[in-house]
Amino acid sequence: MSVTLNVGGSVYTTTVATLMTRYPNSMLGSMFGGIIRTHRDNNGHYIIDRDGPIFRHVLNFLRGPELCLPLDFKEWDLLSAEAEFFQLKELIDAVKSIKEKRSKQEIEFIEITFSRDVNDSGDLDCHHQFTLRGDVATLNQIPTLADYLAGGTRHGDSFVFYCSRDKPDRMTMYKMITRLGFKLLNTNSSVLKTENWSNEKQIALFGRFSRQHSLNPEKHTAHTNCFRLAIIGALKIIYPDPELFGEEDCFIRETTSRKSRYYISSSTNIALGAAMSDLVTLNVGGSLYTTTVSTLTCYPVSMLGRMFGGDLPTHRDNNGHYIIDGDGPIFRHVLNFLRRASLCLPHDFKEWDLLSAEAEFFQIKELIDEVESLKEKRSKQEIEFIEITFLRDVNDSGVLHFHHQFTLRGDVATLKQIPTLADYLGDASHGDSLFEFDCSRDKPDRMTTYKMITRLGFKLLNTKSSALKTEKKCSREKQITLFGR
Repeated sequence: MSVTLNVGGSVYTTTVATLMTRYPNSMLGSMFGGIIRTHRDNNGHYIIDRDGPIFRHVLNFLRGPELCLPLDFKEWDLLSAEAEFFQLKELIDAVKSIKEKRSKQEIEFIEITFSRDVNDSGDLDCHHQFTLRGDVATLNQIPTLADYLAGGTRHGDSFVFYCSRDKPDRMTMYKMITRLGFKLLNTNSSVLKTENWSNEKQIALFGRFSRQHSLNPEKHTAHTNCFRLAIIGALKIIYPDPELFGEEDCFIRETTSRKSRYYISSSTNIALGAAMSDLVTLNVGGSLYTTTVSTLTCYPVSMLGRMFGGDLPTHRDNNGHYIIDGDGPIFRHVLNFLRRASLCLPHDFKEWDLLSAEAEFFQIKELIDEVESLKEKRSKQEIEFIEITFLRDVNDSGVLHFHHQFTLRGDVATLKQIPTLADYLGDASHGDSLFEFDCSRDKPDRMTTYKMITRLGFKLLNTKSSALKTEKKCSREKQITLFGR
């Protein structure tokens, strides 16, 4: 039997089987299992006064055997809070597991360097070159590079090729790299001036998340679909009455000191708590939200509390929605705070000033304090850094010398967890922060080292390259890469 839910103004259509079969002891299982009575809006949609957009992930978890989230998902705290509200322990565990896994997710890198020589008159010489770093199997999947790799020679951790002025086509190559799921992380250019010519260099660094295994690899979609159909068929036998779940009743949660108390009220007003018959729809700057008067008046002295408590006048649009002339998207966070008395914001939240302004506009002192507190906490969040600098010498004819060096900066205990660096660090003591090593042309492998650093939860923050002309008729090329977590 299909049902339509109105979750904070967002409408979802699903089945009773999805909502109650897999987790019958959850709040949704109890609601649609007849234990907790429900309430409908004027369109017959079941009312749930929670965050609408985030419920999409809750519902998808109920539909399938695992939690699938976008790669750039940031609202971990909000999803965890909603999982707790709906009493879905399995979802709580899944959110925690994926969050931890992604914080340590490995990133594969590809680095491409194009260089060319220009004489003092501005004419291009015939010396064009590009360098590739990355996994060979991946590089061979890029059509514009495959021919070069087939006849090329690997030099250490890189492939160096001489090329013509127009091949390979740089933009086409970049497009094909992104087709494999890579994202452009950074570009850097430098110019090295000598007596008679200049060497121009451009470095592009791409990265992609390594493929993740399913949380439940033994469960497949086909099996899940068959399971759903079987359960729906069984429910038609067990619950033949389509009106079984249609009673005009409600379910409300009140949070006090991080503890939950649940109240059930009936349409006959025999209640243990507030009823949800005070349903309202708000038009906030063009964004629609469905909630209850109980939620809006939980802080009675606020502007919303006085509006819906009868102390301030209200106005409706032609559809009967209450008009609030505020920022629509940011009101989502205001309403979620009213629902749970705590502020859950995405990890990359940036609109602090706007949220503070809206909190002041609505005269919610508790929200003003919470925004200020959370902003200060995040601004002081400690970040651990790793910096790697690779150096090499090139003579005026472009020939590499055998002097290769790299420098590490970071906590030695962390650096020793990176396999490609562990042998270099040897017996270095804890607390050392700067290490300099002479190295061969092929070790350590730069892209593999970067991938292993991201496996520890670090993110690439910046790359920078430079070249310095020395007095010994050679140039020193330097590339600095900074990671943080």
